[in-house]
Amino acid sequence: METYLHDYYSCLEKIFIHVAVDIDNTLPKGEDWHKKLLQQMTWDIKDARPSVLSKTTASKLNDLRGFRHVFRNIYGFNIHPEKIIKALNNLSEISLNVKSDINMFIDKMDCLLGVNLNN
Repeated sequence: METYLHDYYSCLEKIFIHVAVDIDNTLPKGEDWHKKLLQQMTWDIKDARPSVLSKTTASKLNDLRGFRHVFRNIYGFNIHPEKIIKALNNLSEISLNVKSDINMFIDKMDCLLGVNLNN
């Protein structure tokens, strides 16, 4: 189960990296770049892009990012089972929030770019 949580966040982070590199033209650097990248996804950059995530969704994902960090660095040892259960219990709600936020991002990007998909 721990690998499922790890892989879920890693997949989302790949999307965030593409946004940062391809749209923002900047990827955070430094030891805490993963955390900075998540924060960057909450930015609304005028004339470039709307926020990818709400601050609420990003906050919930930050817990998952922290879990993934621990998982990667201690290889699953000493991860408290209650933290795994909590993360798994929250995953459904987090997934719904992420899906909603990303769909809103896509709709706003379509408007920004003048794309009309209804024709």
